[in-house]
Amino acid sequence: MKLLIKQRAFSLTDSYYVYDETGEVRYEVKDEFFSLGHQIHVYDSRSGEEIGAIHQKLFTFMPEFEIVVNGELKGSIRKEFSFFIGDRTGK
Repeated sequence: MKLLIKQRAFSLTDSYYVYDETGEVRYEVKDEFFSLGHQIHVYDSRSGEEIGAIHQKLFTFMPEFEIVVNGELKGSIRKEFSFFIGDRTGK
C-alpha cells in the first residue's frame, strides 16, 4: 500500500493527514504543542483512536526517539555522531 502525507498549511502544531492510494484519509498525525521534546501521535482516521506515537527522550547527548505502537514500545531511533558524511565502507 502506498501512502501520501500532506501537511496542514495553517496550524499551531504540526499536523498531517496520511492518505492511501485512493485518496482516502487513513491516519491523522499530530504533534503536541506544549511538551518537552517532540511528542508525535498517530490516530486512526476511522475510529479516532491513537494507534502509535513517537516520543523524544530527554537528557540524551544525541537526539533519541522511542516508537510506541498500541501502547507497546517497538523500537527507538538514535542519531549517531559523525565527522564525515558518506557511507561506512570507507570508499
